[in-house]
Amino acid sequence: MPYKDPEKRKAWQRAYYAANPARAAAYSRKCNAAHQEERREYRRAYRAANPDKATDAQWARRQRHPDKAHAACIRRYGLTSVDYERMLTAQGGGCAVCGRPPAKNRLHVDHDHSTGKVRELLCTSCNTQPSTVENTEKLARLQAYLAKHA
Repeated sequence: MPYKDPEKRKAWQRAYYAANPARAAAYSRKCNAAHQEERREYRRAYRAANPDKATDAQWARRQRHPDKAHAACIRRYGLTSVDYERMLTAQGGGCAVCGRPPAKNRLHVDHDHSTGKVRELLCTSCNTQPSTVENTEKLARLQAYLAKHA
């Protein structure tokens, strides 16, 4: 790098990477592979030493980029955002059990834990508390839902 001034160096680097994208990508892959394990260890040690900061940072990142967090969650089940929207539309825009539309959080992708097969989309209440339902009407809908996907 021909420049000692940090601003000029950054400008030179940007111009170089823009002019040589394949070469820059190859170099990045090589560096990432060489230092992957030490970066992983550093992150583990940091999270262990600063659990509150790590949790706060993760929460802040999810707040700044909610679509990325959601996309990662649905990709886990082999879905795309388009698949998710199709499922939501097919369900009438709400939870498969109670029918409520998603408030501020999106609906959860319900799946069979033994097979991994995706069932339908559920609200937080229906997804996390099926065994503690006191409302008999909702309990009957949950039982019918589980029987449908058995």
